[in-house]
Amino acid sequence: MHHVELLDTTEEVQVNFLDDFLMLSWLHFATFGEVYAGGWAEKDALYCILPNYRDKLETDPFLVSFLKHEAQHYNDYKQFPKLTGADLEYRAKLTELYFYSNYDFLEKLLVQAVNIPNPHNYSAFIILERFSNHFFSTEVEKQLEKWKGINYEELRAFAKILFDEHTYTLRSTGANTVEGII
Repeated sequence: MHHVELLDTTEEVQVNFLDDFLMLSWLHFATFGEVYAGGWAEKDALYCILPNYRDKLETDPFLVSFLKHEAQHYNDYKQFPKLTGADLEYRAKLTELYFYSNYDFLEKLLVQAVNIPNPHNYSAFIILERFSNHFFSTEVEKQLEKWKGINYEELRAFAKILFDEHTYTLRSTGANTVEGII
């Protein structure tokens, strides 16, 4: 069992490490092994594709981008059982922004942020849009150097504010019935 600190709770979760694959996925095949899922959350446990993290188990890519991200999903499945993809990803990405030790995740977010109906891209876009409006009074700022001009603690604090606002709105809307608000 892993005890995972999240933004508003600590989650105790089983992590199942999966290894020794013939082929990881169609995406792994199509990108010659460059891109594939790192894992996922279910209602009973987290599932980690070990080849993606084998030599990174003590780094932010595993501890934050896998463990905290997926533990946030695991927690949200219990708190908000009908919540859909974009809102789930929004909450998990805010968790990552808060717990990352440097600007690396923000850099990934800038690349991923596209206003399309894919939950990963759309949630990143909404976060970037809200951060850009708050810090630069612009619609969407994608230049990493501008973001690096802001102390990371300020970015972390704003991620927590957005997460708390989102949680409050989900609960106010009806935790057991809300499907999404972004």
